[in-house]
Amino acid sequence: MAIKMITVVAVFLVVIQSCLGFHQCSTGIQNPPYPPDHCLPGDVTRIPYGHIYRRLRSRRRPLVIGHRGNVQVAQENSFDSVKGVLRHGADGFEVDVFMTADGELVCFHDQNTLRLTGESHDIESITKATINGLRYQKTIQYGTQQKTYSKRRKIAFLDQVLSWARNKRLLVYIEMKPEPTLDPAARPAQIARSAVMGQKVAQLVKRKRMLKQVIVNSFDVTKSFFAKQNVTQLVIGTSWTPAYWFLGPAVHELQKQELMFLFNNLIPCLFNIPTTNNVFIDFLFQSGTVEKQIGAAFADLEFSMFNNSFFGGATHTMCMLKKNYGRHVVVGAYTLHDLSKTAAQIAGETPVYVNLLRDRVDLFYTDNICDMVQLVEDTLRHPYGRRRRSASPSHSSHRYRWRRSRHCNRSY
Repeated sequence: MAIKMITVVAVFLVVIQSCLGFHQCSTGIQNPPYPPDHCLPGDVTRIPYGHIYRRLRSRRRPLVIGHRGNVQVAQENSFDSVKGVLRHGADGFEVDVFMTADGELVCFHDQNTLRLTGESHDIESITKATINGLRYQKTIQYGTQQKTYSKRRKIAFLDQVLSWARNKRLLVYIEMKPEPTLDPAARPAQIARSAVMGQKVAQLVKRKRMLKQVIVNSFDVTKSFFAKQNVTQLVIGTSWTPAYWFLGPAVHELQKQELMFLFNNLIPCLFNIPTTNNVFIDFLFQSGTVEKQIGAAFADLEFSMFNNSFFGGATHTMCMLKKNYGRHVVVGAYTLHDLSKTAAQIAGETPVYVNLLRDRVDLFYTDNICDMVQLVEDTLRHPYGRRRRSASPSHSSHRYRWRRSRHCNRSY
């Protein structure tokens, strides 16, 4: 009788775990040469209570973030694109930010303005006055694809975007540009500029009283670090791209030297880690050493990196991150429904998106908010009981506004 009861309870627990989406967590990493706690034991920083991320995520749904705003309705990073995220039920938006020659923070993605405006300027070398005279082109090239909009638009500034977004039920994601240069001679000047930019972004967010609504990130960790140093309450993160694994030993050595120069406490643990065969970058990715050092609370990965053992040796990436970074780490996947890809390519990637939803990735950055929101809803209706009903009818009305839109991706 006792054995039957134990069996029944065991089966019941397995069913409950399946219904809740739990599974055995196996990273697939076997005896790494440098264990994850080789440098810094413990967990990454936790996003504080009261932050809008926690309120939005409390319903157990992943958050859908409009990549560069809502690029289906207006040019990327434009003010209309940012406002457009409300039309289709996104939980927030991401904007790219450069610092101009006169210290203004402008929402723009490319280092050179040619592709987006038709005029060639280095965005960091011109002033606000020059930028105010530029306009986005009506037709913009994304790889082999083109996107045409209804009209040309002005380039937005971060101050304007934050003023509009303040107190709205939206997560605001700021990505600071540019990425770190690979020129060793130019890197010191870029780090000095990163310190200024990080301070400006942090102070602007604080001045707008949006510390509980904004998260900040950059592919250049020094920018995020300096922002956090300036305003310690700021929520920051890191970004990982497959390109890091193809930079080669020489660049990895420069990255290692830079980390040891900036953070003296890392010298003993990083000094002997080789930079050949991607050992160094694998260690950083597996361990969360950079995230723990700079006080990051989240990490974003290019979506193809998940569950791919080439990147860090993990056959189940979310398990590895939760185990080594800490169970409270927030994980994002970018960029889904990429504008540069064909409909056939995106259709081929959709099963990967679904697997990421089932793996409980927290943030999804997408170029098509409508399709992503629909995919989230459809996946949460999975027969194994993954669906979670929203406790707030008003939020449900906002989040699934795409259902009532006859022209979901129509530009305006």
